[in-house]
Formats: sequence, structure tokens, C-alpha cells
Amino acid sequence: MKVAFFIDDITKDGGTERCTTVLSNLLNCSGLDVSILSINASKKRSKYEISPNVIVKMFNSQKIENAVSRRMRTFKYLGYEILRGYDVIIVVDTYKSLCFIPFIPFIPFIPFIPFIPLLKKKKTKLISWEHFNYNFGEKHSPRWWGRRVAARISDAVVVLSKADYEVWKADFKLQDRLKQIYNVPCFVLERPIFDADCKTVLAVGRLEEQKGFDYLLDIWKLIEIDEELNDWKLQIVGSGSLEQKLHEKEKTLGLNRVQWLQFTEHIEEIYKNASIYVMTSRFEGFALVLLEAKAFGLPIVSFDIKNGSNEIVQKGVDGYIVSPFDVNMLTDKLKMLMKNDIMREQFTKHFQSNMDQFSKKKIVGNWIQLLEEIIE
Repeated sequence: MKVAFFIDDITKDGGTERCTTVLSNLLNCSGLDVSILSINASKKRSKYEISPNVIVKMFNSQKIENAVSRRMRTFKYLGYEILRGYDVIIVVDTYKSLCFIPFIPFIPFIPFIPFIPLLKKKKTKLISWEHFNYNFGEKHSPRWWGRRVAARISDAVVVLSKADYEVWKADFKLQDRLKQIYNVPCFVLERPIFDADCKTVLAVGRLEEQKGFDYLLDIWKLIEIDEELNDWKLQIVGSGSLEQKLHEKEKTLGLNRVQWLQFTEHIEEIYKNASIYVMTSRFEGFALVLLEAKAFGLPIVSFDIKNGSNEIVQKGVDGYIVSPFDVNMLTDKLKMLMKNDIMREQFTKHFQSNMDQFSKKKIVGNWIQLLEEIIE
């Protein structure tokens, strides 16, 4: 079976790109002929390891300054690839479904889909793989239109969480074309070793508004003024456009125990040397970082973002989920864990609870089952 992932830019270092490379490698190991078709290439290569058996093609449309020319060249590139006769094309992020229809500035949708007859002629099936919270994207925005195009033209739409499945089910008449499949975890579960002397709270993510690190700095201010916790530090791993602004806020708040680290390919070592994971995101498609933190046995404290957090974290068993953006409540739960070695150890021991549904074997099996179903 020939499968192609159609993505905006495989060289970015975000969660979407990471999940795409992991799934590509696993499907290839399962005997599928896998390619990655990247519209853009902001770097020379992907930051994440891609199997040498996975074909990667990068069409750098960013070099074309004229917007109309750039879109027409993208159409030409996509059409050329469709002619290669893939069995399935997986569109990474439903927003990119717009690439399968004409798109003119100020006219967001034209009811003519030139590639659909071509796909049918080549017997190529189309899967749209959603990576964002359904509530993200204003009405009539490109993302809003992209979801509607995806619902109309796709042979299947895959969403990441049960919460998003219910919203998509209510808004679109997809019947059995709508599927919910979790993202593949990037790490193999290991039995963690609890260390009461480890005093590090960890947060990982791009330094962008979505990730809510401004909230986290406010929370950490409340931690630093607690004299019982003066041996704890906060590690924030990531980079992004808000880096300078966040450093300025750190200085304004007078914080002294925040350590900023660049993202690394060997981030598992950072997880292994942390004690608690905290997430203050405003929204997520699926909170994969929580799954990663849980894989390393880290107790979790997170805002309830309605998309995946409650499906990963079991309240009072391996972590706490608090009301969205309730800084004081999250601070209280974080302090409770930081001051209670026995509770942290108990939470660590329960790291495998409910993890069967997130196993690589099960998730890859769900993808292969879907691929086989739609090409029958």
C-alpha cells in the first residue's frame, strides 16, 4: 500500500511534525510504502528522525513571493504527486484541505474541486487528519473553511480526542467517515524510579500564546514566595516568538529559579530528571506532552483544556486537572504535590494506569485498519 502524508512544513519542530514523522516510521515498519510531501521547507531537514525508507519530498513554495503564483505552483505540485498513484493521501491538519480546491484571496470557497476527479480516476483515497482543538479558528477563517472542505471531500476524517469526536459528530454528517485515533506516543514506557530529592517542575512547548507560559510565570511567582519550596526550580523547554516577552515578564516578576532550555532531540533525559509536569495551555489539539510526561512517571498538574487532558490524566491517581486558567487553583495543587513526597511517589507508581489505549501497537493498528477499510 502506497501512503503519502501531505504536510505544510515537515522541517518545523512542532508536535504536528513530530507525530507525522513517528507515524510515518511506524507505518513503514509495518510494511507500507510511505512518503512525506512537504509544501514548505524552512530548514534543510526535519529535526525528528525519519526512516531512510520513508521518501521525503520538499517543495519550497516559500521562495515564491507572489501569493497567486505560489498557490498555483502548489496546485501543480500536488497534481503531479497525485498522478503518481498513491493509494491514500493523508492531509496533515484539516486546514490543508484547502489545497485541494481553488482559493482566491477574499473569496474563501469556490464550489469547484479540480483534484477530486483526479483522485477518483487514480482511485486515491483522502484522509484529513485534524491536529487542532475544534474551538480553535474563528468563523469563516481559513481553518473554519478547511474543516468544512475536509468534511465534504475526505473519505475519512481523523480527530485526536473523544471530546473533538463528539463536536465533529454534532456539526458534520460524517457517519462512519469520522474516526478518533490518538497520537502515537514518542517514547517507550519505562518503569520510573522515584527520587524525592529531585526538585524540578517541568513544562515543554513552543513559546507562543497558545501554550500559556505567561500563566505559568504568574503561578511560579506564587511558588517562589513560599519559603517551604525554596529548593525547587522550574524548567521551561522550548523556543518561539514570545521568548523575549516572557523573559521580560520573568524579570518584572523578580523570578530567580526559572531555567530556560532549548528544545533537544534527546528531551527524554530532561523528562527523566524532572519531578512534576505542569501544563498551562490555552488550548491543544491533543496534549501529547501530558502523555509523554506520564510515560516517564511524572505527576501532572494541568488546566482542563477539554481536549485530551481528562482522557490522559486521572484525577487524584496520577495528577490533577483544574478549571481553565484558574491560576490560584493550579498553584494550590502544584504546591500540594511539591510538599508531599509520599503523594508524588504514589502518583508515579500509577503511571501505567489507563495507558493501554495509548500504546503504539494499538494506535498503529487503528491506522492500518482504517487504511485497509477505505481502500477496499
